[in-house]
Amino acid sequence: MSAFDYDAMPCAVFQVDAGVVTNVNVRACALLGHPRRELIGRAIESLLLVHDDAQAGTVSGELLLDQGPPIDVLTSCTADLDDPSRTLWVAMDARDHSERLKRAHQAAHFEVVGRLAAGVAHEINSPSQYISDAGHFARDAVTELLRLLQCHQELATVVRRGGDPGEVLAQLDAAAARADDGFVRRELPPAIDSIIEGAGRIAEIVRTMKELTHGVDRPDAPADVNGLIESAVRMTRAACRHVAKVETQLERLPPLVCSASELGKVLVNLIVNARDAIAEVGTDDGLIRIQSRLREAAIEIEVSDNGVGIPAPVQSRVFEPFFTTKAVGIGTGQGLAMVRAAIEDRHGGRVILCSEPGAGTTVRLTLPLQRSGVSP
Repeated sequence: MSAFDYDAMPCAVFQVDAGVVTNVNVRACALLGHPRRELIGRAIESLLLVHDDAQAGTVSGELLLDQGPPIDVLTSCTADLDDPSRTLWVAMDARDHSERLKRAHQAAHFEVVGRLAAGVAHEINSPSQYISDAGHFARDAVTELLRLLQCHQELATVVRRGGDPGEVLAQLDAAAARADDGFVRRELPPAIDSIIEGAGRIAEIVRTMKELTHGVDRPDAPADVNGLIESAVRMTRAACRHVAKVETQLERLPPLVCSASELGKVLVNLIVNARDAIAEVGTDDGLIRIQSRLREAAIEIEVSDNGVGIPAPVQSRVFEPFFTTKAVGIGTGQGLAMVRAAIEDRHGGRVILCSEPGAGTTVRLTLPLQRSGVSP
């Protein structure tokens, strides 16, 4: 096992025997600022400071430079099965890791937005259609009403001049017949209302999509959680159609100080995940249930489905970045990682997953009304 095997890796790799470095890769040389020959033979403790027991998994540490401040890293250690004194240490620059996760979270978010695009088009198309129909009717009706108004004006002119109104009255009667005055009186106001309502629906869809895509709101702004849930349901309605029925049970809640756009993304992710889990089963009675409630000093949101469920051995890994139980090409393994980062790291909340293979999955979000010690 030579260092050449690991030279293509973006992480620093140290091959160690009894605490002494026996080989390193190119990335380790670049980070430490030394050629390979100067690192081989040194004690691993002189190059890498581990903040915890790396045997337990990935932990934080520092690469120790001869000059300058240390480099924060995420590190792990794997022991040789035949000789535990021989180990392989891997260290990733924490800055690279953070940037990678950030890009991955963005990719996961836009993946969901992309999957919703067809549904959004459908949601916009419906009100657009009746706006168009009502608009054509209103245009024709107004055209006839304008002709009728013109006849009234001509009649008024004739009467003021003392002329015979008979001919103008005949024209007025003909115009009134064409306009079907009674029908227009009944149907024109509702048609105009339909145009206003449809425009409002489109504006709401565009506003919600803009929030999900750009997320430009103040993180500490009070938000209507139930309103965010309803917006997420609207955005995913077309994606869930033909797969699952979506039910909501929303209790009255106080405003929650949060990033509304980020919480909206979380909800959309959970609904899409639930939809995908049900699609794997292929059931005709797919059900997604979303509940909200107030529990002491926190708001709870539950998203449940009766989909395929998650096997017990991997349930503890579903929140890991890049881990996915979905088929290749469906999902990046970032959805639930993004959910945990948003809820726990940035909102001081908690995410709990309960799943039973063949029965379904429930994800519970707990968001404290008063936050402290959270990441920006």
